[in-house]
Amino acid sequence: MSKQPEQILENQLVAQLQQLKYEKTLIKDENALVANLKTQLEKHNNTYKKTICKVNESK
Repeated sequence: MSKQPEQILENQLVAQLQQLKYEKTLIKDENALVANLKTQLEKHNNTYKKTICKVNESK
């Protein structure tokens, strides 16, 4: 069974993103998808570090 051109393109894209230090994430279900989306939004909105700092300060 040979690979379809679309699959080859997808594999090349994933390889390029990994070279740029993106991480491949396994999304098993809707809850994992929502959790990953929230984490990514927090990272890109610079709220992730603030949240961690607040949690660490309260300990």
